[in-house]
Amino acid sequence: RLLEEGARLRNHNEFQPKGTNINFVMPLEERQISLRTYERGVEGLTLACGTGAIASALTWHHHQSSNRTENHYKVDTDGGQLQVKFAYDPDKQQYSNILLEGPAHFVFNGQIKV
Repeated sequence: RLLEEGARLRNHNEFQPKGTNINFVMPLEERQISLRTYERGVEGLTLACGTGAIASALTWHHHQSSNRTENHYKVDTDGGQLQVKFAYDPDKQQYSNILLEGPAHFVFNGQIKV
């Protein structure tokens, strides 16, 4: 189901001509979410997406209307658990000092003859 919905949203008229990545987020706890990303170019679900993890954690924080100034969110992906840390200024409604941590794994090796 995520593949079909991801492809549909990725190619939605609002995002043309280039399209966009689609993040599917499911809250698990107050500071933990599950993330699946449909990536343009790949045209399918990926193991993880750093940009998507950060955007999703900030969106979940915003959705909660949280005024915590120091934040640490866990983002569960198929490729492993990522940590998103950031500062938030509730007066300015501004995010800063955004940090992404998590495992990095070698997933592909190839050669192209030109």
